[in-house]
Amino acid sequence: MGLMPYHLEKGHFLLLLEDTLNEGIEAVVDNDAVVTFPGLTRRYSMLDYMRAVLARPCDLIDGEQEEGSSLWWPGWMTDSDISFGAFRAVAQEWFGYRIRPDGSLDTKPKPNKPTGMWDGYQGNVERIMANVFVRAIEVSLGIDHDAPVPSGAPPRSWPIYFFFKCQQPFFEGWVTWQCHSVNRRAAGQTTVMFATPGHNHPVSDHPIPIVAPGGHVDILIPTLRNDGEFKENPVRAPAADTLGEPHQGVWVVTHRDHKRLNVFDTSVPSGYLEWGPPLLPIIAPENFCDVVTVQPAARSGGINAEKPRYIAP
Repeated sequence: MGLMPYHLEKGHFLLLLEDTLNEGIEAVVDNDAVVTFPGLTRRYSMLDYMRAVLARPCDLIDGEQEEGSSLWWPGWMTDSDISFGAFRAVAQEWFGYRIRPDGSLDTKPKPNKPTGMWDGYQGNVERIMANVFVRAIEVSLGIDHDAPVPSGAPPRSWPIYFFFKCQQPFFEGWVTWQCHSVNRRAAGQTTVMFATPGHNHPVSDHPIPIVAPGGHVDILIPTLRNDGEFKENPVRAPAADTLGEPHQGVWVVTHRDHKRLNVFDTSVPSGYLEWGPPLLPIIAPENFCDVVTVQPAARSGGINAEKPRYIAP
């Protein structure tokens, strides 16, 4: 979940969400006669639950009701189950809720305060995300919006993939899809992009962790990880992870490092009560010819060599 040092990320939480909704879909990919898989049962459950979340009344002053929050979907796992604080991070940093000592949620918005970690933005992130979950699952199953949940096999069973993208002025979700064949149940995919506001931490101006003496040390980007998952100039895009399970990946291609140039005022003097053009810094590469390909570490929003596994509550 981190501080998102890159503009496009996957990370632990979204990998876990994918595994929750896609578990077992390989059987459908391999055999079109297969109609069910564990992730399908969870999609039905999440779809029903998130529709109920959206049916809750929402007050302009008091915000969302605590009871029936999307965070209480029974398919979610606790932080102790998955060994990192996904629940707390989503509740506090994404939705802007406060977790009381007894574990309940204070969901009332704070007037004139940003939502969670989204600096300069106030909005109903929970309702946006619940709508995205509903729409993405409906698309993946091939059913119309608000149509009844199928009693058996859906018209299709497409895998669902999730990404973050930051920074922008407001929070929004994008649901996209691609059909690869109309003759096979799983021949297509649904891809979701959560486009997020800024979080009062800079996106890294260099994709590679720098720790050399006198170098551009990542003081402000503590989540830019130089661990075993990180690779500079990766060679192979494996189809399977370390346990032989189907795998995916994220690479970023950009300049090795960037700098901020001074901008000189070349405008003519303005008259009384007139404003000249605003002066903005120019971001430029340190070396115009130095371009790198980087495989971010999972804790920097990349993808583990071994994907997180869903453990049923």
